[in-house]
Amino acid sequence: MPFYQHCPVCGCWPCVCVNQTYKTIVYPCCSGTTGSTGSTGIIGPTGPTGPTGATGATGPTGVTGPTGPTGATGAPGPGLSTASEFNPAALYSQGDLLFYNGSLYVANRSAPAGTPGSSADYSLVSVAGPTGATGAAGATGPTGPTGPTGATGATGATGATGPTGAAGAAGATGATGATGPTGAAGAAATVTVGTVT
Repeated sequence: MPFYQHCPVCGCWPCVCVNQTYKTIVYPCCSGTTGSTGSTGIIGPTGPTGPTGATGATGPTGVTGPTGPTGATGAPGPGLSTASEFNPAALYSQGDLLFYNGSLYVANRSAPAGTPGSSADYSLVSVAGPTGATGAAGATGPTGPTGPTGATGATGATGATGPTGAAGAAGATGATGATGPTGAAGAAATVTVGTVT
């Protein structure tokens, strides 16, 4: 049976309680002044990892990222430009295109045997159609630019002398020329008189 006592300091009721086990319980009315804060205790050990939580709901889809750069151009596949006329002596690879009797075939395996059209090693790609009508002549294209002048050729050999032509007709008499200047005076003549006997 617990019993109570008045506080011996302030006289309030009840202040101290003694229970049946005679353990004294002090009520806060007569507590002393609050002491200074003690120093922080050492950090205790890390507790065990808790269980993994449930997976959250899927978030909204993010915005579309920018388009990446264009990749490098791949190697060209086989085309009609690689097709060739069938040659029984040739060694073909799988995928080679061959013309035979006007039709186009493809080799189904490497080193095919037989002849296209009769061997299972070849498959028909397209059948040769009839020859189409001749198309209309196209318009004349514009004249191209004049080419550069060619280098001067080497001088040719001298040709043979031609035959002498016929004599021409006599020309008309020309006009009388002007009178020439008077000549210089001649030297005096010496006469020797001889003796007559």
